[in-house]
Amino acid sequence: MRSGDCPEVEKCLMKCISQYWAQNIPLRRNILRENAEDFGKQLGLMDLKASSGWFENLKKKDYNPQNIFNADETGLLSKYVPDKTIAIKGEACHGGKKSKERVLLCANMNGSEKLKPLMIGKSKKPTCFAGVKFFPMNYEANTKAWMTGELFVNWLKALDRKMACQKRKIVLFIDNCEAHPSAIILQL
Repeated sequence: MRSGDCPEVEKCLMKCISQYWAQNIPLRRNILRENAEDFGKQLGLMDLKASSGWFENLKKKDYNPQNIFNADETGLLSKYVPDKTIAIKGEACHGGKKSKERVLLCANMNGSEKLKPLMIGKSKKPTCFAGVKFFPMNYEANTKAWMTGELFVNWLKALDRKMACQKRKIVLFIDNCEAHPSAIILQL
């Protein structure tokens, strides 16, 4: 996509678009033009007349399926014990402890690249990891074993660094979970 004549305005407009997406506000061409002109005035560009060409180019931008990613968290049910089973009448059925781990999974659209999962547990140094030389996923911990904004931002910045080293630009789809901050500064 060709850059416009005012990269500072475009940078402000992209942040604005990210905020709209985070709040599930639909993008409207006339609102974005007004925003662009307002940003131009704030930057001292009083004669800036925003065209719809930038918006049209944004809509046309194509990404290869290998550069379109989706990430989401899920519960890890490896320790989950059923709380109901076939039993003899009169016998008590006892369920086990429910699993507390969560895992963030991320892969690209064509399935050619699956990122190393991020497992979130309660214990900072689980005893079961003692002596393990290779672990097929990244591990983080917090008291509730849930994704937090800090954990997500750290994961996202690591992904950003990885893609920047590979000179790749990707699209990442995530849900609007509270732990996913709407405004994160990444490398451009």
